[in-house]
Amino acid sequence: MCNRLYNLEVSSQIRCTSSGWSSFPYCIESGDCGYDNERGPHFMKCLSKLWVEAGCSLQTDGSPTRNPDFVSYWNTMTVSEVRRNMAKYPSKDPFTINTWCQKDEECFPAHATVLTSDGSKRTMTELRLGDRVLAVDAAGRPTFSEVLLWLDRRSGSREHYLLLDTEGSEEPLYITPDHVLFIAPNNATTIDLASDARRVPVFAKDVLPGHLIYLHDPSTGSLEAKRVTEVSEAESLGAYAPLTVEGNLVVDGRLVSCYTLQCRQHLAHLTFVPYRLLHILRSSLPLLGDRLLAPPRQGQEDQEGMHWYASAWYQLGLWMGYPFGETCYPTELLRYHYPRPATGPL
Repeated sequence: MCNRLYNLEVSSQIRCTSSGWSSFPYCIESGDCGYDNERGPHFMKCLSKLWVEAGCSLQTDGSPTRNPDFVSYWNTMTVSEVRRNMAKYPSKDPFTINTWCQKDEECFPAHATVLTSDGSKRTMTELRLGDRVLAVDAAGRPTFSEVLLWLDRRSGSREHYLLLDTEGSEEPLYITPDHVLFIAPNNATTIDLASDARRVPVFAKDVLPGHLIYLHDPSTGSLEAKRVTEVSEAESLGAYAPLTVEGNLVVDGRLVSCYTLQCRQHLAHLTFVPYRLLHILRSSLPLLGDRLLAPPRQGQEDQEGMHWYASAWYQLGLWMGYPFGETCYPTELLRYHYPRPATGPL
């Protein structure tokens, strides 16, 4: 639900936040700010929200929190008039409209691969509902998990992706900025995937060179923490987001979450418990289960767009004002960042 998006023309180290600028594309979502015909004085929270919505940084001198003269001026206007007035400012600041931002993008490209239970690699275009793909179970053990549904699937669209290069792999991971993956603590390859503290779910847009992510080693079948060496950007065809029973999977050799926009993995996983229960019911009692939930291969193999169940939860979250896409675990992101070359086997 992207309204306006801008990139700084000058170099910036500011990361993606809901109240600032980033060198990466970032959608700024608007919130409720009174009726359009409501005349001031306005709450500072309202003016700040309108300022950010217009594409302006709260860190600039013209922001409501820094310029009382502007606030006095806006307080003579209606909400609608304030919005129109603020919309003029980005053209005067060092910002340019970023055309990448047309819609939420939270998937993997068509050429991304997964490892199936029969030992073969399949691209996202070849993947089918019911396939079992490499993932990690609740105990932290590699397992093959069934694909339940497509959270989102857009086969013909061209999307913007971040490319994460890691040690130990020649090919980068293509992943959208608001998709979730896991970083590892401790500057070592010894990891304990069974501990939640040992796999921190974060957005791809928050990953920097020096963070450790999990890479699958085909020779041993295990997952090892490997350093991100470079983060870049590119376009690619297709957008696919499969949901597995475990809520995670290994894509292009890296452990990633099935979820997007919500980096608290346990909450995202919890929202799909009813669907998983119906899946179990359908599997154990086919006749009764099929009446409650249609078999997944009937009309869903060629699904285009977001799945109705995922869309319903997303719309409910928007209605409740949930901060989708907002960075979480900032302390861990800083603490578990190792930009210097490792002295060990990494």
